Amino acid sequence: MRSARTTNGVTLIELILVMAVLATMLAVAAPAMGRFFAGRRMVEESRRVYALVRYARNAAIERSARAEMWIEPETGKYGLDLTAVAGQEEAAQPIEWQLDDKLHFDIDSDAVVENGRVTILFLPDGTTDEAAASRIGIREEDGQGLDVRKRTDGFGYDLVDIGVEDEAVNEGGTNQNRK
Repeated sequence: MRSARTTNGVTLIELILVMAVLATMLAVAAPAMGRFFAGRRMVEESRRVYALVRYARNAAIERSARAEMWIEPETGKYGLDLTAVAGQEEAAQPIEWQLDDKLHFDIDSDAVVENGRVTILFLPDGTTDEAAASRIGIREEDGQGLDVRKRTDGFGYDLVDIGVEDEAVNEGGTNQNRK
């Protein structure tokens, strides 16, 4: 009589088979994950530009002074300069950021460029000057992206998904109709 043999582990063949299945799944999922993270980078950078636009407008109103947001489309740099206000010895420190290397600005062709910079001048009442860019696009290499667009009433800008016509992206990341 033979005794029944019981095993409490896995064989080497079973282990190799599971590892091969996992490696195949990872190879299929890796490119999709790369595209996902690239898209997140563009969204976060667009939100940073949008936040700077909102901050510039609020700073102009709060300080009763001009605030100038600037963009250098060729270098990918952007920032904010606040002018000195009566009663202050000097202006606040300028703010400057660099756009991610895999992204670029796409600015309206009607925007005035001086010394390689596009400027948006916010006045103390919260409006922008007439020469301010009406659209600031942040694009990936494949052309996908988001726009920061001037509102028709002249009081600020909205973050707009260029894939969804006439809809603004609110702070929660969802679309809301602008009617």
